[in-house]
Amino acid sequence: MQHFQSNQAGLRLIVGYKLCKAVATAILAAVLLHAHAHGSIVDDAERLADAIGRLHLARLGDALQEWLTAEVTSRNVQIAAILLLIDTASTAAEGIGLHYRQRWAAWWVVVATSALVPLELHGLWRHTTVLRTLVLVVNLAIVAYLVRRVLTHHEGDVSRESGPA
Repeated sequence: MQHFQSNQAGLRLIVGYKLCKAVATAILAAVLLHAHAHGSIVDDAERLADAIGRLHLARLGDALQEWLTAEVTSRNVQIAAILLLIDTASTAAEGIGLHYRQRWAAWWVVVATSALVPLELHGLWRHTTVLRTLVLVVNLAIVAYLVRRVLTHHEGDVSRESGPA
């Protein structure tokens, strides 16, 4: 396995973020699955939609009520939980791989994070917010940082690994 060397704070921050995110998505998936197993998610969404309808919030209330009724279904809850579990596994692998300075993990993060940039740009184009702008800037910084770390430490790592036996 090829490694890259970096003890910089930037990499430690990315590792910490990835591992905290993996724990958070695992907890969210577990809560979602537990609530779904007890039948409460869809029922709660229906009750919430009814309550919103009674508030007479005009167009916003109608749109939210319609969305809840149409989208919070048993099947969609299951799909969301599965996607959360996949994200948990991927994010945990990224964090653990980066912790052990695995080159594949750095490239995995670069590819996964870069793949989201077009969606983030589309979201910014449709509705610019400070949060969306911040997410885009942070993701681009992570990509640039990891690419630089891996590429600038590549030659030294290979020569150390293939040194005298």
